[in-house]
Amino acid sequence: MLTVRSVETANEQTRFCELKGLSTLTPRTLERSRADAHWILEGDDGGIQARCSLWWKNVPQLPDQRIGLIGHYAAYDTASAVSLLQLACKELARQGCTLAVGPMDGSTERRYRLLSERGTEPPFFLEPDNPDDWP
Repeated sequence: MLTVRSVETANEQTRFCELKGLSTLTPRTLERSRADAHWILEGDDGGIQARCSLWWKNVPQLPDQRIGLIGHYAAYDTASAVSLLQLACKELARQGCTLAVGPMDGSTERRYRLLSERGTEPPFFLEPDNPDDWP
């Protein structure tokens, strides 16, 4: 069973950053990202199974939509990934967002792409990379 937790304290932020993701996170970089919320899913053993941050205040504009961003994404397995993304979408909708965009760590000046299919060519400089088994 997964337990949902909002990340509020400095200790929780440190735990949030310990889960390997697309980019290395520290509590300082987490703070500088100015996310509106951070969420974790804990397993029965108390270990973090998935994490993400959400932005809904200072986000890109799109006509006829209110965008919410999902970033700092990481998940150990498909079940955790699905639960986390459902939670993120519900929370963004609760904040009035009509469209969820991700992965984007707050802006395109930070990590914002997820490799969904690996080609045979070697990656080029600054091309995103993530484990092949990521859900």
